[in-house]
Amino acid sequence: MSNGYPDIDPASPDAPIWHEDDGELREHDHQRAAVSLEEMIADAGEEAFAEVETIEFDPERPDDDPVLAGPGEHGPRTVGNPAAVASMRGIMRIGRLLGVTYRESAGWTTRGRSAIFTPEWSHQHHTAASRDIDALLISGRPDVSGPLCNWAGHNDGVMLALAAGRANHAGVGTIPSSKSYGLEQTGPVPAGSYGTSAFPSYRSSVLHQAATCIYHGWPVSRVVGHKETARPIRRKSDPHYDMGPFRTAIGREVTRYKSGDKPEPPPEEAFFLANLDAADRDMLAAAFKAALTDNAVETNLAQAIDRGVGAAFILEGTTSADDSMQRWYALGNRIATALETLAKGGTGNP
Repeated sequence: MSNGYPDIDPASPDAPIWHEDDGELREHDHQRAAVSLEEMIADAGEEAFAEVETIEFDPERPDDDPVLAGPGEHGPRTVGNPAAVASMRGIMRIGRLLGVTYRESAGWTTRGRSAIFTPEWSHQHHTAASRDIDALLISGRPDVSGPLCNWAGHNDGVMLALAAGRANHAGVGTIPSSKSYGLEQTGPVPAGSYGTSAFPSYRSSVLHQAATCIYHGWPVSRVVGHKETARPIRRKSDPHYDMGPFRTAIGREVTRYKSGDKPEPPPEEAFFLANLDAADRDMLAAAFKAALTDNAVETNLAQAIDRGVGAAFILEGTTSADDSMQRWYALGNRIATALETLAKGGTGNP
């Protein structure tokens, strides 16, 4: 293994315990190990479930400029790690192709306990809450500073980018937080249950971790459960499902991606494609190809819609083609993906 890690399975009883080098981070490492998320949720009450500001992931949005580290107090520091931001956005771009829906929490690109964050692993956790607890995952509590993870897997399957700096998620164990992404899945639902069906985000977590392995070029063994690496052994039980089959499922998605198999389009794209007849598909495919040629995607889309193609699709939850059109303009990147499928000879059948 790289960067000084011994060539040993981190789940092995013989694997050494690693601590953060910085004194404050080492202290938080032990605090995070001593306090469970269940205790934090109970302590925070309804504040743990407060809404946080998020935006839809835009794969074309440029990466942010570096930001200098600032004082942390008891909340997340403002840190800058452009490499981590670029990596997480790269993962989201691949994950979206696999079928994951991503959102970005406000401020995630400059959130973390430290900008010293070079992931070589990805930790899978669960929150022990039946509802999403983004507010708590961002802020932590006075004795365990946030952020408490880098990614949050929601009950609706959405994957939320939460922090691009080092998060307090691993606690004492064989892999430190500065060397691993932390993904907290909402659940299990109901509390205390075990197995894949207890986690609404199980499938999206598989796809997200596959995207992580693809982006970094990692073997699937680099995805670990907190219960495998936390020390002392059996200190943690998360996540409440078997990691072997989880990694096997990740491996299948990595193989599928590398083989060039075309994933199913996201639901809105599938609905869009399914409601076009052959003439509509040909017209949109031609418009998209022309857009690629003269670098005027938006103009060609507008022309195609003006010729009446917009009337061919009325999205679920809208009342008219015009209403649907406005939604598709707002989701321009999804239109482009759907049209690219057509341009490559896709049938439009979900």
